[in-house]
Amino acid sequence: MGARMKKAILILLAAAAAYAQGADPYVGYIYPCGIQAGTTNRLVVGGQFLWGVRTGAVSGGGVKIIDVELVPGFPPPTGSQFRYLAKWLDAIAKGDRTEPPLPTDPNARVDEWRSNRWWRVLGTLDEQKLSIVARAMYIRPNALQMSPSLNQRLLVTVAVDANAAPGAREFRVFAPNGMSAPRPLLVTSAPHEEEARWAPSHRPLPPAPAVTNLPCVLDGQIMPGQTDTWTLHLQKGRTVTLRSRWPSRTTTSTIPTPYSCSRRRRTATTSSRSTTCSTADAMTSSTPSPSRRARIP
Repeated sequence: MGARMKKAILILLAAAAAYAQGADPYVGYIYPCGIQAGTTNRLVVGGQFLWGVRTGAVSGGGVKIIDVELVPGFPPPTGSQFRYLAKWLDAIAKGDRTEPPLPTDPNARVDEWRSNRWWRVLGTLDEQKLSIVARAMYIRPNALQMSPSLNQRLLVTVAVDANAAPGAREFRVFAPNGMSAPRPLLVTSAPHEEEARWAPSHRPLPPAPAVTNLPCVLDGQIMPGQTDTWTLHLQKGRTVTLRSRWPSRTTTSTIPTPYSCSRRRRTATTSSRSTTCSTADAMTSSTPSPSRRARIP
């Protein structure tokens, strides 16, 4: 590579770094996009330029952001490092969080393993963070579905007072260089039932969460080719209405992937039995996905 080419690359990198430092944080999605009054939950916030975010705010009274943590980027592990991490994750899933010894085989090339602050402390991570780590390891990003405006994530802990008024709020995050545009966050009086945590295919399939109390809000983040499933226990002669909501969003080229979406309504009168309610969707490139339907077979 010639000296001129190296100089041009350095200039472009410096310009990109300067732009990133001066850009306002951007929030592309929040998952779950709602929270029940009287509870505390940790939400996943996806976006861009989130490095310096330490706090945020939610409009209206009774809602506080009490903690913000940046999810680290996950480089692809080397072959021996992948096997080591996979073995540790499987042991944690079985209840053993003890850190396994490093391989002694010189061919493992431990000195060349890539660094990640969550990988070093897998045994101390909670279920949400372990699911994020496993998904990053086992699912290879699809270039057609990747978007720079969604390449960073925050874990934001939100506490809602018991007397907080239900309804849509405006969620923002703050960084030293500015604040994000608002994203809708719903405060509800009904309890929430979140989808089952993602797990690698070689592990037993997690059971569908059972919905025992109605009304209830079903929280699901539908990934490409994925089906989210809940089990409803219904009674003969009872009518249950399933409504899905797509929070308003600005016109962008990104894909806000979470939500249990669309403006459709489905009503079903059932016999006495248990049934499964599932939402399914496949999203490609940056085209807005079609309506997601909740259905009772």
